[in-house]
Amino acid sequence: MDAWSASVGVAISVASAIVMVRGRGWGRLAWRLWALTGGLVLALVALLPPFDAASDDGLLQAHVGQHIVLGDLAAPLLLLGLPANARRALGRRLDAVALSPRGHARRLAALLGPLGAFVCWTLATYAWFYPALHRAAVAPGPVHALDHLSFLAFGLAVWLGAFDPRRRRHGAGGLRRGGMPWWGRHIYAMATRLVITPLAIGVWFATPAVYHLDAPWPFSVSVSRDQIRAGTLMVGFEMLLFALALTLALLFVQISEGRRRRQPGYEP
Repeated sequence: MDAWSASVGVAISVASAIVMVRGRGWGRLAWRLWALTGGLVLALVALLPPFDAASDDGLLQAHVGQHIVLGDLAAPLLLLGLPANARRALGRRLDAVALSPRGHARRLAALLGPLGAFVCWTLATYAWFYPALHRAAVAPGPVHALDHLSFLAFGLAVWLGAFDPRRRRHGAGGLRRGGMPWWGRHIYAMATRLVITPLAIGVWFATPAVYHLDAPWPFSVSVSRDQIRAGTLMVGFEMLLFALALTLALLFVQISEGRRRRQPGYEP
């Protein structure tokens, strides 16, 4: 990706975000602007040198870092940064697609639902770490661009289930079409982290020749050390997000219990 083009694109996106947020009231929605700007900046950092250059040269920890930044940092921030009116419009549109009698609309709703997004996210993540596909994605080109695009797109889809603007649904309907209750969203977020752990452990213990190119090694760190660091980065980050989701779930349980105790007629 051309650095100048990417920078101009991000600048235009940030300016558009400022216009949208100011139109809805700066003081009330300022945090959305910060979230949206943070997501755009992180995406830019992942796609430009020196991060992308190190990944192109075969540094596995840089390649893994790009995936994490795009799918697990930029994607949720971009969703959280949507202005309130845009979130409501997105929720209404997704609900309309889910209720459409057309077959292709139902299939799209299934793919964008939490369960469908979870399956697609998992399959895509494991597929891109298949050694032959990984090596094809390292060098700049269409496969390289598709690798980055898929992690951002599937990251947006999977985090949509956690930060869902769709109307509330309970049980299997929420899992298939979106709109899970808050506790379901936390369990969902934790499941998306746990499913990646076996892959991270596999990267950790794989032989260095599996993921590294047969080319001169331009880095001071050894190939084996690079692979260990890449696996550690994956395991550590996924466990950090899992712990955060669990902590927030316990916090919401306490808040919900406190509200219940304050209701008139409460009996322990």
